[in-house]
Amino acid sequence: MFVVLGGALMNQSIAHAAGGTNGQNWDVDHMNDIAQGAGRFAMHRTTLYQLVAALLAAE
Repeated sequence: MFVVLGGALMNQSIAHAAGGTNGQNWDVDHMNDIAQGAGRFAMHRTTLYQLVAALLAAE
């Protein structure tokens, strides 16, 4: 099973550029830890929900 981290951004530069003062900066290891803590696997996907690993393998 997989866990969706809510379309989590690794870097909240968009929010900061829009004038926001809050935000989080999660690195890949932290996101993997969250998924593993839930007993799930993290998957890197594009904005169209394609698996990045599959796209790289096809190149």
